[in-house]
Amino acid sequence: MRRHRFGRIAALLAAVYVTVVVGSGVLALTTGDPTLLREIVTRGWGADLLPFTWWIELLIVAGGILLGWGYWQMLRGRPAGPAAVNARPVRLLRAALYISVACSLLIRLPIPYQWWFGLPGDLVGFAIVWLFFVVLAGVLPRWLRVAGLVAGLANAAMQTASTLAWGAGSWPVAENLSPYWLGNTVLLLWVVPVLIGQARDPRWSRGTVRMGMAASVVWLLSPGGGSTFSFGGGDIDYRLLVVVGLGFVGVFGMVWMARSAHDLGGPVPVPAPARPVQVAAARPWPLAAVVVALPLIPAAVNLAGGMPVWIGPRGAVDEFFHGYVSHPAALLWFAVDLLVGVGAPAVLILVAVVRRTRRLLRATMAALTLAAVAGVVTALTSIPEPDWLLIPEMTEERLGLYPGGLFTPGKNGEILFGLSPLWYGAALAASALLLLLLYGARSGSPHPAAAADGVPGAGRQDRRAPLDQT
Repeated sequence: MRRHRFGRIAALLAAVYVTVVVGSGVLALTTGDPTLLREIVTRGWGADLLPFTWWIELLIVAGGILLGWGYWQMLRGRPAGPAAVNARPVRLLRAALYISVACSLLIRLPIPYQWWFGLPGDLVGFAIVWLFFVVLAGVLPRWLRVAGLVAGLANAAMQTASTLAWGAGSWPVAENLSPYWLGNTVLLLWVVPVLIGQARDPRWSRGTVRMGMAASVVWLLSPGGGSTFSFGGGDIDYRLLVVVGLGFVGVFGMVWMARSAHDLGGPVPVPAPARPVQVAAARPWPLAAVVVALPLIPAAVNLAGGMPVWIGPRGAVDEFFHGYVSHPAALLWFAVDLLVGVGAPAVLILVAVVRRTRRLLRATMAALTLAAVAGVVTALTSIPEPDWLLIPEMTEERLGLYPGGLFTPGKNGEILFGLSPLWYGAALAASALLLLLLYGARSGSPHPAAAADGVPGAGRQDRRAPLDQT
């Protein structure tokens, strides 16, 4: 485990914060007053917006613990050891990243918020975009760096204009100018090339790149100008609860920026010898064909009945994407719904069976299992006449992406669907299980090409070691 320059101090400060969070959580649960806990962790989400409920307070305590971990990651500084001798653009990038993180932390301090608190961070965003463009020269092709530069500058300009409009009291203008209105799509068009460059550059660790990927998922899900309707039980607005939860995991973005700066401050690590790609042994083709064909069975039945989608506008999973997160995320969910509905998982399974690499097999099994769980949740939470049918605007929003007439409510207000998602779930789960049984075993015998690791040019013909040689 890498040690960091201020690791112990950062751990002590984070531990104090977490202790205060847990203590205020215990106080909230015993007294029924969550004011102190909400002020420390959520900054503004009082009991008037989210009423006191024991399980909500436990979630907020868990969010506070996550924030404490994030503060430790941000405050621990560069890796211990001699400082890196960097060129001027790299030094400026480190400074800009730290300033951006400091501006984000300023908003979380227990002081009255002012609209201009975010302005320094918005302005330094221009410098960060430009400096990443310069620092990643030679790592990424020029066209990709230019595309990222344009998107990054556009995002910074939108954010700055939104902050200024907010300060001027023009709330509708500020909302329309904010990158959130587009579901952070412009931001992601800059972040993705940067992450690709970091993954190729040995100056950044894999942990930093993974943190950036996690932050990108949060930015994609963060609700913007789309989907504004939701239904909750009792007095709890579950959409606000999702916003609070996304605020907790939003710390991943600050951690990514801080770690990006930390990594640049230490010496470039010596690259470890490349590990051989492990490949499972081939299996008889009839067994592999069964695994591939299983997801096609419910898809064929559904398509024969004129239904091209897997789930459609029903159940808690679809409601989450249409009522709680950004519009781009809802569009992505619609694409997944359509692809699974027409049997696209069979293509993914076919590629995994042909390639048989351990990483691809694991990813495929995880995707199939996740889809099966989504189908089960949908089946358990679907109701014949959902509440959103009572609101014409929401009905148009939920059904607008689907072909006309596909989900037209009948005389009794019911919508007719195809097969139950349980059938898809059973097929996908069976495929995942068969993949595990057929290709999940490992072998302790190394592939001959593994001995050539670290020798330039050696083992290029076949660097894939078998998982199972039986």
